[in-house]
Amino acid sequence: MHKLLQQVARHAVQRQKPWKRQILTDAHEICDVLETNYGGRRVTGISLDISTIPNGMYISAGGFKKMCDLRFLSIYETRRDTNIRVHLPEDMNFPPLLRLLHWDLYPEKCLPHTLRPEHLVELNLGKSKLEKLWQGTQ
Repeated sequence: MHKLLQQVARHAVQRQKPWKRQILTDAHEICDVLETNYGGRRVTGISLDISTIPNGMYISAGGFKKMCDLRFLSIYETRRDTNIRVHLPEDMNFPPLLRLLHWDLYPEKCLPHTLRPEHLVELNLGKSKLEKLWQGTQ
């Protein structure tokens, strides 16, 4: 996407009140929502640059559970860093209707069994530690 168009979109999202936002781009807001399990019912998209998280993020098991409308999840890094900044629980729930999953440096060796791939249009797990997609049959 062109940089100017990205800036316009970010500015439009930032003008909305935080509890009404459908697209989350601010790292602090995203950490709040995913770590505390608070809010997120209206969220349809998350774009998170993990390079901007200073101390790492611990996603709670139900961090995505309330996000029934989440369709777009992009977790990426703009600065190459060897530190793992996102920590996932073993029993993490992915949203059921996720269409796009882009996660650079996915930290686990396989995806959780709660990820339902029937709605996925794009799966991009570049530079991840994946050894296999799922445990067992999917």
